[in-house]
Amino acid sequence: SGFDPAAIRRLLPGIAICEYRNENEFVCRLMGTGLVDVFGQDITDQNVLDMWSEADRDIASVMFRKMLEKPCGMVARTLGRTASGASIRSISAGFPLRDKNDIPNRLIFQTNNIEHFGSRIAREDKVERIEVEQQVLLSLL
Repeated sequence: SGFDPAAIRRLLPGIAICEYRNENEFVCRLMGTGLVDVFGQDITDQNVLDMWSEADRDIASVMFRKMLEKPCGMVARTLGRTASGASIRSISAGFPLRDKNDIPNRLIFQTNNIEHFGSRIAREDKVERIEVEQQVLLSLL
């Protein structure tokens, strides 16, 4: 509740906020318009883990939970794959957020440096899968 989006207005198009529900469910609570444009869809109210392949879903869940438990941040280079095989590479930085009861149960990510490989009409060729090429956890202590 103490988060004021107006304070970071220029970053909002690349912001995504996810809420922890359980180890298999991180629900997207907010997806910036820049990310919607790149993904070709808005995944607000959907489980973000569904964007990962079966093989990588457990790894993503473990990393997200580590961010909440430690607490720690993460910087990751990701690769989005579309239905047609186009690729979108980006860099995301994420950090835990606490709710009004001081419980860390949300993650905020800011994504930028988006590179497109191949041409596509995003709404017709949506990002279907996310792969993490490289990730680094950042201590917040």
